[in-house]
Parts: sequence; structure tokens; C-alpha cells
Amino acid sequence: MEIKDIIERLDASLSIQRNPRTETLFELCLLKLLYSIDETLFQINETLIDTKHIMRSRS
Repeated sequence: MEIKDIIERLDASLSIQRNPRTETLFELCLLKLLYSIDETLFQINETLIDTKHIMRSRS
């Protein structure tokens, strides 16, 4: 499932029943999703840095 699909589904459920608790849950889900994306990007960056060092050491 893509991020866009998750956000659309969460948004659709919020429009059906809008209350502070649901909105907080939605915000928490988005924060968790953003944190997960951030962690993934960090890991990709670390891998690229490691690869760069390996390639430099080979030449």
C-alpha cells in the first residue's frame, strides 16, 4: 500500500466521524509515517556514504 493510499483512507475515515480523538489519532499516524520515512532516508544516506567510502578505497 502506498503512502498516498494510507493518507486517503485515513482522511476518508476522518470525514465520516470527526472528533478530537480521531484527529489526534490521524496526527499520530502521520507522525509515525513521517518518522518511518525519515528513518528510511537516513539508512539510505548511511548506505550511500558507506558505498562512497568503499568505492574510494578501491581506486
